[in-house]
Amino acid sequence: MKFDLKTPYYKLIGLALLIYLLRFVDWERYLELVRNLKLLPFVLSCLVVFPQMMLKTLRWRELLADLGVPCRDGFYQLNLYYFAGLFFGIFTPGRLGDLIKFKFLETTDLKKAAAATFIDRLWDLLVTLLFGILSIIYTFGISARIILLSAGTGLLCVLILRILKFRAGNLTRFLPEALSGISMDYRAFLNPKRQCWIFAVTAVSICFFYFRMYIASIALGVELSLLQIFLVCSSVSVAVLLPVSVSGFGTREGTVMLYFARFKLSAAVAFAFSSLILALTLFDGLIGYLAYIAIPARNRE
Repeated sequence: MKFDLKTPYYKLIGLALLIYLLRFVDWERYLELVRNLKLLPFVLSCLVVFPQMMLKTLRWRELLADLGVPCRDGFYQLNLYYFAGLFFGIFTPGRLGDLIKFKFLETTDLKKAAAATFIDRLWDLLVTLLFGILSIIYTFGISARIILLSAGTGLLCVLILRILKFRAGNLTRFLPEALSGISMDYRAFLNPKRQCWIFAVTAVSICFFYFRMYIASIALGVELSLLQIFLVCSSVSVAVLLPVSVSGFGTREGTVMLYFARFKLSAAVAFAFSSLILALTLFDGLIGYLAYIAIPARNRE
């Protein structure tokens, strides 16, 4: 069968990487860590998603207001929509499925709602990339290795853009609708105080995820500082966005193992920690699905 970039075969890159990494895992040690998982810290790490999503919902509501979107939904309904978007985002490259949440809004101006949702997602991506870059520089230093890594990343991005060309049909159905909706008063976006506030909310909401993983590491019995968790998770958050795997399999494990090796921790510990990230992601998806079915049928049509 002829290989075609329009087929999902490129996702096998992440799965092939995962299979390769499994050979380094001491499975007895891994199972020991899983069996000794402390339940209370793990449950707490799951629950942190709720204040995290409340912050993201607050930002989305403010962006909707900046664009002058006539929205009749209250904060509770917006929070449901945001969780529902989280569910769809888990199963799409770059978590683009998260953008679907604007379709649930009770508004007469879907173009502006799409624009606000696009900007909301863009803020997450930009701050996530910023944290990821800072993590790499802090951990590995600005050296020839970073230059090589940057060059390799650039080449990978070119490959990804070529792979994503076939998605143009899907993207062009959304992006013009979103971008054409940006016809509001630009003063809110040119106001430095306003943008600093949105940046702060975005940064804190992302740090909630890092804090979740810090609590999860305590549940696992892994001795890592909050700074080390920040370094690992900020890079993991970038790695799972690469559309070369299914739900981040392979890229997530490879990134965690790279950093844990730097911290003198075994592959078994790294794989157990990566499994916790996956478990929390699946928990978020479950809550997102429950939120989706809780949305009135008229909003889901």
